[in-house]
Amino acid sequence: MVRMAGQFRDQPDIDHADMAGEFLAACRDLPPWAVSEAASDFLAGRVDNHTGQFMPTCAEFAKRARAIMMPFLSERAALRTEASKLIERAADDHKRHLIEMERQDPAVRKRVASLAEAVTAGAPKGQVLPHLGLNEVEQRRLDALKRPRPEISKLEQTKIVKGRS
Repeated sequence: MVRMAGQFRDQPDIDHADMAGEFLAACRDLPPWAVSEAASDFLAGRVDNHTGQFMPTCAEFAKRARAIMMPFLSERAALRTEASKLIERAADDHKRHLIEMERQDPAVRKRVASLAEAVTAGAPKGQVLPHLGLNEVEQRRLDALKRPRPEISKLEQTKIVKGRS
């Protein structure tokens, strides 16, 4: 603000002490580099809708400083999101590795095989009927009605093959 005070005319009916307090309050959460860049932008005339004649208001100045910070904050948020995804992926990969190592254990393989055998102990061996509600006679009747579809090539109908002839 001190750099700009010598370059711009004061806003009408402004108390300098109140204005300095308002600038301090508006820019309290901003880093010094963003405040400096905003002041440089105002002094260089790079701010839209500012004539360069009067001192900017606290709100205009703070808005410009936040606009300068926005790309940096966006980049930081994107990096934070990407880092959390990488950490989550690493944790998932570690869990998969532990599961894979557990599955390689012969005792676990034997236990899984015995469980699978216990589950399928009463199941019929051979082909199971695809329609569970049908008996064998009805299934054979349905199978007899099935007609194999002829393989019809549509290659001759394509523009590439038609263009050759």
